[in-house]
Amino acid sequence: MRETEKLYKLQKLDRRHTGREQFSHYITPKNKLAFLELRNWCWAQFGPGMERDWAIDLGNGQYNVSRWAWDTEFKHMRIYFTGDAELTSFLLRWA
Repeated sequence: MRETEKLYKLQKLDRRHTGREQFSHYITPKNKLAFLELRNWCWAQFGPGMERDWAIDLGNGQYNVSRWAWDTEFKHMRIYFTGDAELTSFLLRWA
């Protein structure tokens, strides 16, 4: 892979997106291996994550939801971040 190629695309969530109340951004890795590498990094950096839909369902105070989540439903490969601190940490490492 060339130095200038990114492993992912970044998307800011807006009212069209599921999970916009819990998450600010998501990234879409360019392939399955990149998804696994980036998800493993998030797990090591931020602690355990969970499926996005679980985080949405449990995010009402029943459970301390992680700072990140992922979505693989319908062949998606997305990693979600709860806020700017998580996104900044990610971008500092992977941008």
